[in-house]
Amino acid sequence: MITKKNNTSFIYIPQLLLFFLFCNSALAQNNDDTTYAIKKPKTRIGIYLGNYITGNGLGSYYNPGISLKHNAHLFRLGPSLQKQGQKFNGLRFTYSYSVTGIKPDEQNINTELNFFISGEYYVNAPLSEATIAAEGKIDEYRYNQYKSLRLTSTELYGGIGLTKNLFDNFCVRFFIGLGYYRHQNLNLIMNLDASAVVLMTGIGFGIFK
Repeated sequence: MITKKNNTSFIYIPQLLLFFLFCNSALAQNNDDTTYAIKKPKTRIGIYLGNYITGNGLGSYYNPGISLKHNAHLFRLGPSLQKQGQKFNGLRFTYSYSVTGIKPDEQNINTELNFFISGEYYVNAPLSEATIAAEGKIDEYRYNQYKSLRLTSTELYGGIGLTKNLFDNFCVRFFIGLGYYRHQNLNLIMNLDASAVVLMTGIGFGIFK
């Protein structure tokens, strides 16, 4: 995990505030018997673009992908683009199950609360600048070592998400989770742990047919 020398926890605050705000809206709506709903196909396919960050030392990722939704079940698969290296170097899979906003033959057009699990695999992933800066004052040789390091990593997360259906075929999703990462080839002595339990949070946008 990133050392206390460089506290980066503030980067989670905007997404956390939005997440809890929409969660409150979802729970209030779920208790309202006048919630409007429309009939939609039980199975839908779509495209997705997400952005997420964890405490694994690799920084922020963008995740385009394909979504398949059947009633309350949603499956999503796509490559991961690391912001630091500006390259696709990972693969991400997500499964989520909606617990509110879904009826047997209907989907709520406003809000869905769901639980999810996700798994990621990265190859040749560089450390983020924030992770290197967290090492404090280092010489040029050590900096170049960290800069040239490329990691192969696996991660597994579980958490809660909120999907806001803004239009009939367009939605925005906020999510937060807790999980475990492992860098398989971290062989330098530094403050970043080779494996740890960390927080993950993000936002995404989806279009369904």
